[in-house]
Amino acid sequence: MAELSEKTGLAIWERLQKHFKEKEDPKEEAAPLKDMTKEEALNYLRKKLNEKKD
Repeated sequence: MAELSEKTGLAIWERLQKHFKEKEDPKEEAAPLKDMTKEEALNYLRKKLNEKKD
């Protein structure tokens, strides 16, 4: 099972937030993160990471 550190997850979340501000049409896979809080996004990313490892 892969681990996603909080620091890494927050960096991903912040970068995606910047992406959403710059682009009108975000990639579909990342779109659910647009309206999530940092904690929700971390949990979502961990779940996705674990799904890809299985």
